[in-house]
Amino acid sequence: MRVAAIDCGTNSIRLLIADVQGENFREVFRDMEIVRLGQGVDQTGKFHPDAIARTLKAVDKFASEIARRGVENRPDAASSRAWLGRMLMLNDKRDEAEAELLKAVELEPEQLQYLSGLFGFYVAENNVPRAEEVLRMGLIEIQNGRVAEGEAWVQRALAAQAPPALTHVRVGTVYEASRKFGEAVTHYKQALVAD
Repeated sequence: MRVAAIDCGTNSIRLLIADVQGENFREVFRDMEIVRLGQGVDQTGKFHPDAIARTLKAVDKFASEIARRGVENRPDAASSRAWLGRMLMLNDKRDEAEAELLKAVELEPEQLQYLSGLFGFYVAENNVPRAEEVLRMGLIEIQNGRVAEGEAWVQRALAAQAPPALTHVRVGTVYEASRKFGEAVTHYKQALVAD
């Protein structure tokens, strides 16, 4: 099977395309671009827009090479979509970022980290109704018998951003559904003092 891997570091981004058969590995193509993604991060704590633009340009170039060389694990995997969504969000391309984050959830809805990323995006955008909609997916996990997964999702969602009052109400509902009434009451009380 022909596969590709992209390694994004602080200074460079690399592409490796290889044919893999069992334990055997044969390099087909290798490329590297200097993108200086870490430009200014020590001073500002944020990615510089120029650094993000350079990185996205390199990713576009690599995606073309991946398609041209017939790679079987195309960059439409959920992790690639989630990573691209975060990069677009940092580059203030909100609509494109949302589309990529939604695609990640669509591709692998059972992977709760993609829901968490989408929740964080909506909270950052101050889009409370959409954030609540994503948070309710944790309740759906519980209703489907995946209590531990649902609770883990809720905790990750809460860690993403400080939630508004309505989010505390939704979290309380999730705990109530899993019969953890003490935790539910705690979140209902936090909803009263939030915002």
